[in-house]
Amino acid sequence: MKLRLLLAAVSGVCLLGVSAFTGGRFPGLEGTDRAFLPAAIAEEEEPEPSDEPDAKKDKPAKGSDAEGTEPTPEVKAKKKKPAPDNPDDPPAAGPAEGNATKPAATGATGKTAKKKASLDEQYVLDNIESFLSPTKMEVLPDGRVKLSFDFSQKKEEHEAVFTPRVSKDINNVFRWSLRYEYAGWYGGTSTKADDGNYYYGALRISQQGAAHLNAFFTDDVEAEIQFANGASTSQTQTVAVVYTSGTKSLGSNWGTQAATFESGKLKGRKGAVENAAMDTDVRAKIVVRNGIFEAHRDGRQKQTQNYNPKNYASGKIGFIWGGGLAGFVYKLEITGRLDAKKMADLIRKQRK
Repeated sequence: MKLRLLLAAVSGVCLLGVSAFTGGRFPGLEGTDRAFLPAAIAEEEEPEPSDEPDAKKDKPAKGSDAEGTEPTPEVKAKKKKPAPDNPDDPPAAGPAEGNATKPAATGATGKTAKKKASLDEQYVLDNIESFLSPTKMEVLPDGRVKLSFDFSQKKEEHEAVFTPRVSKDINNVFRWSLRYEYAGWYGGTSTKADDGNYYYGALRISQQGAAHLNAFFTDDVEAEIQFANGASTSQTQTVAVVYTSGTKSLGSNWGTQAATFESGKLKGRKGAVENAAMDTDVRAKIVVRNGIFEAHRDGRQKQTQNYNPKNYASGKIGFIWGGGLAGFVYKLEITGRLDAKKMADLIRKQRK
């Protein structure tokens, strides 16, 4: 009996060693009934087989395509944004929600703020109308002014707005027209002659001369005159609306030729002259801007020429004529940007 127990104990120890070495498996004993195994081995039962997959082995990672479910907010929050192209640059911030297409307001009303006028600019705007006495004046949104002069009314206040002054002397080359010498009617307002008769007045220019409005503009200006020829014409005659800086002038001669003048005399020209028959009116216009000046005739551009902006930063609008011309300026219209500093000084000086 003791011998049997001893053999059983030895056998159990050996089998336990094999079990430890083979991971709990007993080669050759898979079909052996557990009743014939030692009690110590019989107590180590194998786990029951399960139809459920191993949780750690088979479960896909969260957020993966195999999981088949939307990643949790925590997982989304942990996902890193792609780095910017330049590591030193911070990532670009996206537009705020609801403001992607809404422009930023520049004022309390959301409208673009208007540039505040300087002291000189405001002084000029407050006094220019009384200083020049235009028939009509308009201040444009961009700060330019539009001045219209109708000389058919023969207003005395228009005499002093030019240099030289409009003369009443019938022998002067720059004077008011007389009743019997006007060249037709061109839409002006009639004026009363000394004899009580009404006629349409104008500025009369003759022979050779020059006259300028007492106003300074920058080279962002355009001016147009309505001119009627009062005598027979020739190719040597000149009548130009000009922009003059010092002794140099840019001009629109008869509205068809881009011309330059030095001290009132024709110096250079581009384009051909197309004059007008007697008692025929034309509209001649000059446009000066951005290094180019243009000649216009009756609303159509005829010629252009370059100029040096440094030499014409500031100037006056006027007329230059010659070649034995005799004619009438009925209207003058100017649209341009005033030279505020020079204009303010001029107004203050003449009002002392």
